[in-house]
Amino acid sequence: MFSIVKYLAKVFAHSNVWSYHILVAKLKMWQNANILPSPFELPDKIYFNSYFWQQVKWLYSLTYKDRHEREVSLFWVDGDLVFSKEIRGEESRVFSKHNLKVRYEPSTTKGYFNKIVEINGDVVFKTSVYKDKLPKQIEIFRIMSMHTHPPNFGENGSGQPRYSFFSATDINTLLRSNSIVMGLITDVVYLICKAM
Repeated sequence: MFSIVKYLAKVFAHSNVWSYHILVAKLKMWQNANILPSPFELPDKIYFNSYFWQQVKWLYSLTYKDRHEREVSLFWVDGDLVFSKEIRGEESRVFSKHNLKVRYEPSTTKGYFNKIVEINGDVVFKTSVYKDKLPKQIEIFRIMSMHTHPPNFGENGSGQPRYSFFSATDINTLLRSNSIVMGLITDVVYLICKAM
């Protein structure tokens, strides 16, 4: 009995499943060291919070309805997961550029500040922060860009939906960027990662 428990403890200790917090920490580490991860360092699975999945479902539904690609960027801003507003592209491509600003303003609640994140001039995130928890330096980290591909229903438009995978343009964009990860949203979410 003891040996089974010991074995299971070893298996789960070496489990290759990450939370998005671990993903962010590893991406920051690799980017700061200016290195790419080895394929053996990458996880088998990554767990994201419900906010992430709500955004993914919403983007998928928009693209499914009007057949236009969408793009969002995912940022880590002082410990919070923040999505940019979606950018609607064309049927076969989408371009994006994001300008992110963070500010802390005194709240009407004594001892608190409002953390306000703006992307491209739009407030995309707001939360209250206690004055003792204010960061000494604002930390902004771009986790990844994610985009959608619209479904193809065949020539007569009545077939089962089929989705294209990462295109050559998608892969070249990732390779030319400073990012390590790119996401694709179809009826499944895929992450592609640069590795050494």
